[in-house]
This record gives sequence, C-alpha cells and structure tokens, in this order.
Amino acid sequence: MPAIQNPDEPALERRYERFSKRAERIAWLIVAGLALDLVVVCISDAPIREKTLQALADALIVGGVAGELAFERIARTAGDSVTALARERAAQATERAAKAELETERIKKQVEPRRISSEQYAKIAATLKGHPMDVGMSFSQGDPEARQYADDILKIFNAVGLQPSLTAVLSTEVMIGLKIHPRRDDDPDAALIIEAFKRGGLTIELSLKMPFLMFEVGSKPAPF
Repeated sequence: MPAIQNPDEPALERRYERFSKRAERIAWLIVAGLALDLVVVCISDAPIREKTLQALADALIVGGVAGELAFERIARTAGDSVTALARERAAQATERAAKAELETERIKKQVEPRRISSEQYAKIAATLKGHPMDVGMSFSQGDPEARQYADDILKIFNAVGLQPSLTAVLSTEVMIGLKIHPRRDDDPDAALIIEAFKRGGLTIELSLKMPFLMFEVGSKPAPF
C-alpha cells in the first residue's frame, strides 16, 4: 500500500528543483565574473602589491562561492536521500497499519457471531414462500453461536409457513457451516433451500442423503 502523499508535493518538488538549478547557475555566473576580474587584475598596470591583494580577494571569493555550490549540492543530495528514506519508512508504516487492520478485521469476523440480516431474511423468505415442505433442523450441541444462528434461520422457515423441529446434535465429527441433507439426489426441496440462501448471500453445502430433509447449522467456519 503506497504512502499517503500531499497532492501539492510533486509540484513543490518540481518548483524546488527548478529554482535550485537557477540559483546554481547564477552562482556560477558570479564565479565566472570574479574569475574574469582576476584575469583583468593580473594583466593590469596596477602596482604589484595592489594586484596581489586584489587577486587574492577575488580568489578567496571565487573559492568561497565554488565551495558553497559544491557543499550545497552535497547537502541537497543528502536531503533527497533523507526524504526518500522518510517516504520509504512512511510506506512501510502504512503497510504495517494496513496489515494490522486486516488482522483486526480477521479476528473480528472470527469472534463476531453469525446473524441473519433483515435483507437476507427478506430475500430468503421471498424465495421459500409458497413452497410447503417437510424439513428438520439440527445444530451443534454445546455451541451457543450455532444455536443463535439456527434460531434466526428457524424464524425464516416459520415466517413462510414451515415448522421444522430444531434438534441439538452431538456428533463425533465437527459440524461446520450450513449444510442440507437431501432425501435423494434430485431433491427439489433441497435445491430450493440452497437457491434461497444463495440469493441471501449464504452458501449451503449439499451433504449426505438422509431419509428425511435435514437443514444442519454447524459451528462458524474460520473466516480465512
């Protein structure tokens, strides 16, 4: 995930770079002018002592300006490196924050109980309405979350005129998720229930056949 960047930052960087180059060019013009003045002093007819002092002054100024330019360039390069490092660290921090947010969401989904929303209720009920059938319901014994979820689903069945009995099952195998046990391979009632819950955004696994139609509410699956 990229680091958050100020929308004006690229424009400011371009402006900084442009004016820095202009300032550098002007400084080099000053150096060139002083160097030319140094040449003029050397070839002038002024007394040797005066020429020496003037040449020394010009040389010191040229050296000072050239040194300032050189160190300014070094400092700018170092500053760019510091900025790049800061951005890299900011990007890493943003990435860590995103991972932490995903982990928090994963844990939240893992511990948050399943519930049937009003939208899911309406879509599932609309599909099942007008289709009478005999269906039983079971849930994982000793799992309060599965019992609560089974109660939500039972309310949907009751609302469309179905009256399944709800039974707690203690199985040697762990019951996970939602399953439907059909009476035969081409059980239309099982297919209708699967389609109804699909329209509500829920997946029901077609499980082993049983002598009677059974809707199974197992424990909550792992979110990831």
